[in-house]
Amino acid sequence: MTNVFPLTKGKISLTTGTISLGVNKLVHCEADGALTIIWADNSTTPNVALIAGDDRSIPGATGVTITAGTFSIA
Repeated sequence: MTNVFPLTKGKISLTTGTISLGVNKLVHCEADGALTIIWADNSTTPNVALIAGDDRSIPGATGVTITAGTFSIA
């Protein structure tokens, strides 16, 4: 089975900013970095480290803030 990460216009190869998560709530790390996760209750989980190639599903989150690295979001 082939894994497929859906590319979303405006959410490819991002290096900065706070990004709303789509319905899939998927994050793909393209270059080692870190995110702050923003949860539905507006609490956060800072400095979540990811390495290139990592894919994460984040149910319950509404967005992420990129603090380092390069990410694509779906």
